[in-house]
Amino acid sequence: MIVAARALRAVDDLPPLFAASDLRLTLSVGAVTNTAAAGTSHDPSACGVPGDLIAAAEQAIRRARSGGGHRAEFVDVAACGLAKPAHELRI
Repeated sequence: MIVAARALRAVDDLPPLFAASDLRLTLSVGAVTNTAAAGTSHDPSACGVPGDLIAAAEQAIRRARSGGGHRAEFVDVAACGLAKPAHELRI
């Protein structure tokens, strides 16, 4: 989440795309997190194939874009329930 927040702030700091315009660049981020408690017997490989994680991240970025853009959405895959909305970050 820290990297997403920094990236959103960096984009905010960019000047308008054209000198005589208010047109600005935006950023939408979709990411997967795993909040399974440290020290548990949770096996990350039990979360399925990498395609499942990519699909979860794609779901998060679709939510970020449909929510107005210039935001980050995270999907938590703890306990491998996959695609459980976790966090929203808007700067």
